[in-house]
Amino acid sequence: MTRLRTWLLIGAVVGMVASSFAATRPKIITASKVKGSPDESVLNKKGLCFWNDKDGFHVRWNTDSAPTLFTGRIDTDKPVKEMKRVFEQGSGWVKLSGDRIILFSSTTRGTMDGFDLKIPGGNRLRFEISIDGKQPEPEMIFMGKKGVNPPGFPLLVKLR
Repeated sequence: MTRLRTWLLIGAVVGMVASSFAATRPKIITASKVKGSPDESVLNKKGLCFWNDKDGFHVRWNTDSAPTLFTGRIDTDKPVKEMKRVFEQGSGWVKLSGDRIILFSSTTRGTMDGFDLKIPGGNRLRFEISIDGKQPEPEMIFMGKKGVNPPGFPLLVKLR
C-alpha cells in the first residue's frame, strides 16, 4: 500500500509540474496581427494597445476616469536600440533591464501613456502584462491596425 501511495504522489507532482508548464506556454501572435497603427477608436478604448510599423514597436495604455495600474515585461530576442516614453510627466516608469528586457509600471487616470521601441533585426517579443495586479482579459488588449484581441497570455509576438 505504501508503494501505491508513493506512485500516486509522484504522479500527482508530475501532473502539477506539467500543467504549470503548459499554463505558462505563450500564445503565438503572427506579424500580420500587430502590423499597422490603430485608429483613434481603438487607441481610446480602456486597456492596452500595441503595434509594429516602419517606426518601430509601440505600446499604449488608456483608461477612463478610474485610476488603473498597468505593469508588464517585454523580453526581446535582439538588443533594444532606442526606447522613448510617450508622456514623460506621467506617473510610474518604463526602463530597460539589460539590453533586452523592458519593464514598465504606470498608473493612469483618463489619459493615454506608453512607449516606443526600436529593435533593429528583432524577430520576437515575449509579453507579460498585468492590469490592476491581474492578468487582463483578452478583450482589454488590442493589437495592430484592426485592434484584434489576443487569444490569451503570455504572448509571443513574431515580428517577421
